[in-house]
Amino acid sequence: MVEVQKRTAAYVPWATFKNALDQLAKGIPSRIDRSVFSGIAWNAQTQLFIALRFFGLLKGEDEPTPLLESVVKGTEDERKEQLSKVIRDSYDDLIAIDLTKATRSHFEEKLGELYNVSGDTRVKAVRFFISAATYAAIPLSSFILPKDGKAKGARKPRRTTPKKAATVTSTKLPAMPESGKPAGTSKSVSLTSGGQLTLSATLDLFSLNSEDRKFVFDLIDKLEAYAAAK
Repeated sequence: MVEVQKRTAAYVPWATFKNALDQLAKGIPSRIDRSVFSGIAWNAQTQLFIALRFFGLLKGEDEPTPLLESVVKGTEDERKEQLSKVIRDSYDDLIAIDLTKATRSHFEEKLGELYNVSGDTRVKAVRFFISAATYAAIPLSSFILPKDGKAKGARKPRRTTPKKAATVTSTKLPAMPESGKPAGTSKSVSLTSGGQLTLSATLDLFSLNSEDRKFVFDLIDKLEAYAAAK
């Protein structure tokens, strides 16, 4: 007996997914590859392509499907209507448990079981689904939605100490014209548990190869994402 491979649920940040649709509404190329979303971090691009395939908006060798065009064209209300259909079709097994009555634990367990996500990926998939369902006016139970009714994703453990605001600061380091070395920059993040993490670099971005450039910007993206999430 051949076991059918489960599809991986969308777990890209909802804002990234929605912005990608806005971008494609301006024009859909014959092939949608990473160069189309050059302004998005590499990891987020990977998650975005998983989501586009999960919803049937891409097929084969990065080919856009007719469904993608029907989703991105038209007014905001028309897009919401189309996305509602796409979400209901893609998560049909999950919606079948009746999400207007399901508990948060039941919902999260079924999502992970049905769509090949676990751990931190499942947390992100839960966050995406709640945001997408809220946008597309798909009803969810009060057990699933956060206490304030806003789609903020999976719940986090309750803190026993006051939460500190996370901040990112950027400091320009002095240039060193005598040595011929490029000026440097540093970025600092205040950690919520106390202390500060600083990333500093003295380099010429234009001289970096593609691998080093990806590594550097991934680090910067992670620092900024951490600060924005707190």
